[in-house]
Amino acid sequence: YNAEAFLNETIDSVLTQTFSDFELLALDDSSTDHTPDIIQSYKDSRIRYIQCPHDFIGTLNYGLSLTRGKYVAQIDHDDIMLPFRLQTQFDFMESNKDVAACGGFMTTFGRNDAVLQSPLEYKDIILEFLKRSTGPIYNSTGFIRRNIFTDYNVRYKYGYSFAADTKFWTDIIRVGKVVNLPTSLTLYR
Repeated sequence: YNAEAFLNETIDSVLTQTFSDFELLALDDSSTDHTPDIIQSYKDSRIRYIQCPHDFIGTLNYGLSLTRGKYVAQIDHDDIMLPFRLQTQFDFMESNKDVAACGGFMTTFGRNDAVLQSPLEYKDIILEFLKRSTGPIYNSTGFIRRNIFTDYNVRYKYGYSFAADTKFWTDIIRVGKVVNLPTSLTLYR
């Protein structure tokens, strides 16, 4: 929503991935700035622009319902995928069929520069969820098997305000194993 300030950087970071067999669903939550123009200025057949009513949770869930690939990789409008992110996560998931989803570290930039690290192992991720109110999976590093949505109907839930992503990841952990990879996958603004 109203993402014009950083959207080109984000889209460019997706389009220049070393793994190129993907579809980019650009979900616009009824922006009132130049977001639609920016997205539509790209002439890449991998991009699908979807304009939605202004309803953040509804937009996220609608996007999940439109996915067609084997995996769903998440990225927020102001973050940047590192060039190897999709290939790294794809290779990991292909080699670890028992894992439902994986995340990884993020490197912050802008006001503060740091590497945000999360627990790596499933049992440690569950313990972190129990200890704190924010989840140990960073949304902008999420890489999820699509069958989590089709077979288990996991969706974002209303009523969780700023914790909707924590609830989402809690629901994923209930149906499958989740791990973090020990490398930065995303630049987080």
